[in-house]
Amino acid sequence: MSALNTNDQADLLFGDAAPIAAYLGVSVKTVKRWKSGQTMPAAPFKLLQLRYGDLSGLLGSDWNGFRVGADGLLYHPMFKVGFSAPEMLGWFFGRQELAHLRREVKRLESELGILRTDVWAAGKVRRLVGVRMVARGGIEPPTASL
Repeated sequence: MSALNTNDQADLLFGDAAPIAAYLGVSVKTVKRWKSGQTMPAAPFKLLQLRYGDLSGLLGSDWNGFRVGADGLLYHPMFKVGFSAPEMLGWFFGRQELAHLRREVKRLESELGILRTDVWAAGKVRRLVGVRMVARGGIEPPTASL
């Protein structure tokens, strides 16, 4: 059997009408009408797309190829491994942490720029005044020459 085309009404309605009717909350007669070619309303069509794991019908074309597996994991079209809800929640917190760290890097870069300016200015003052910097951050007055 070929892959299920969740954009095709006939593919979505394969199999016995009774389980489909029970899942959708409609009569078996209604499902049989749809199977014979009558167009399904959008809501049951989208519900069947979801039933078979296709998210694009409900969430839009950005979700083409994404699917929810029988194991409850979300599968990306380019990965064989599915993602669980806790993993996806972790992505949210990871993005929050990344945003915070980016702000912190900008703050530290700004602070570093100020410190570089201070060091540059201190060097200029030292050369102009003849003051020597001491290891602990203090200044030592020039020694008097005899």
